[in-house]
Order: sequence, then C-alpha cells, then structure tokens
Amino acid sequence: MNDRGDGVHAQHHHGDHTHEEMHAEAHTPSAWTLLAWLALSSCCIGLVASGRVGTYLRPLWHPVLLIVAVVVAAATGWICWEQRHRLRLRGDRVGPLVLIPACVVALCAPQALGGGMLQATTQAADTPRSAAGTGSHRQPRFAPLAAGEVHPLTLENLSDRYLFGDAGALDGVEVDVEGFIAHHTSTGQAAPPGEAYLYRFKIYCCAADAISYGAILRSADAAHLPEEQWVRVRGTVRTRTPHTDPGAAQGAAAGAGTPAMVVIEPHSITPIEAPDDPYL
Repeated sequence: MNDRGDGVHAQHHHGDHTHEEMHAEAHTPSAWTLLAWLALSSCCIGLVASGRVGTYLRPLWHPVLLIVAVVVAAATGWICWEQRHRLRLRGDRVGPLVLIPACVVALCAPQALGGGMLQATTQAADTPRSAAGTGSHRQPRFAPLAAGEVHPLTLENLSDRYLFGDAGALDGVEVDVEGFIAHHTSTGQAAPPGEAYLYRFKIYCCAADAISYGAILRSADAAHLPEEQWVRVRGTVRTRTPHTDPGAAQGAAAGAGTPAMVVIEPHSITPIEAPDDPYL
C-alpha cells in the first residue's frame, strides 16, 4: 500500500516538474528573438561609434541611442546567459522581423538625404520651421550684411533672410554658401536652361522630419554639374519675388511654378566633398 502511494506521489511530483518546465519554456524568449535584438543593438552601437548615425539622427540624440542600445545589448546578453540551457531555435515570427532592419543597416545602410528625396520632404518656403517661423506676424530681425564683404551663410540663414526679412536689402550682397546640386525643385519642376538649384537639408530629430533649404544658381557651369554634387558657391545675391518676376507669380498662382527661392549669380563654383555632417 505504501509502495503504491509512493508511486502515485512520485508520478504526481514528476508531473508537476514537467508542468513547471513547460511553463518556464513557454516564457523563455526564442533564440531568434534574442539574436535579433542583440544584432539590432550591436548595429546601433556600431553606427554611433563610427559616426554614421549622423546620417539619420541629430547629434543631440546620439548619446540617447547609445545608452538605449547598450542597455538592450546588456539585457539580451544576460537573458541569453540565464536561459542558455533552455534556448531553442523554435518557430518565431517576431525575431526574424526584428532581424531584418539589423541586416539592412549592416549590409546596405542608406546614404544621407540627397536630391532624390526633395519631393518627399518639406521645402522651407512652404512650411517655415526655422528660427524665423515663430508664428509671429512681426518681421524677424537679422543683423545687416556689410557691403563689400563676402558673407559665409548657410542656406537656412540665406533663405530666412530672403523669405522673412528685407529681401531688397539682400540684392547685391556677396555670399559664400555650400550645398548639393539639383536639377529639379522639390515639386519636380526641371531647372530652366542656364540654371540649377543648390539645396541642403535640415533635420530636427531624424531624417524623417527633414526640411530642404534652397537657392537658384544662375550659371551655365552649375547647369552642367552632376546631380547631388556638393559645391561651394561664391556669388552675388539677386532677389526675385512673385511681385517682381511674372513667371514666378504665374507659377505660384498655378501651384507648380518656380519656388520662392533666392537667386545667386555665382562668381565661382568649387566642387567639394560631402561634409561629415551633411545637415544644417
């Protein structure tokens, strides 16, 4: 009788043990999931360490991404060690999906935004989000630019002065700006003969919220430069607005004309390497 009871007790104990093991296994992440998170966090750490993360994020967010990636990698490594005897490459739908972006970043990381993304991003003239676009109707104040000097400006600063400041005061000013060449506008309109466009993007958080700043280059030399060639331009500003340019006014009314961009007549156009930080 006791032997029978002991057998039942042992069988019951064995059943409980199996149930506990099954319960623990069910709550153990699959090896695919852990591998995916480890690969993704490692890619993020590599992007920050190499500086390539600047293609996607503003420098402000680089430390945040690094901290999150290190925490995820450490947590994943700890789980792998704790569950090393239970890990199985069982069927899992989430793990391979997380592994896909890690493989994309590792094998063919996208380049910085260029001319091909102009139509997919906002143009500064359409939605001003720079320092000038404060929501106030009061005209912003800009420091005057002395005559007879060459003024190094960003395309953002030049565009803000033209769009929100005294455009007439810019006429005849000598400037030095950098950007990449484009032969179409953000609306897809091709540049007229003897002209090209100079663009540069600004991102506020990541590449998804990029906004483009541009200028018109009246130069046959610029018109023959390859698309997305980075250049340094020194030239004279010639202001052109819908009120002084009938073609631009008609285009603005039609919604597909020449965008409201400042015009530069270049004295020199120097091809340069793309900057380490391509964004404003």
